[in-house]
Amino acid sequence: MIYRPAAGSGRHDALRLWIKVYGNDSNDPMIAPERIYTGNAPKSLHPVLVWRNGNMIYYLTGNATSPMIDAAAALRVAAAG
Repeated sequence: MIYRPAAGSGRHDALRLWIKVYGNDSNDPMIAPERIYTGNAPKSLHPVLVWRNGNMIYYLTGNATSPMIDAAAALRVAAAG
């Protein structure tokens, strides 16, 4: 999913969200459900935030960390119900 800022919001960065089932792949990172991790790849210009909720793992990328932290906090609350 790609989230683009609303017109007039003052934000400029698009955020990209990937969601997959956690635990079905031996390459899944060890993610504690109560934490948000940074997972930047070598040579990457874009920060990556990773977190888990139940059996789902979320990867959020963008151009700047600040809007990503706000979005991750909102998405974690929404997913928790």
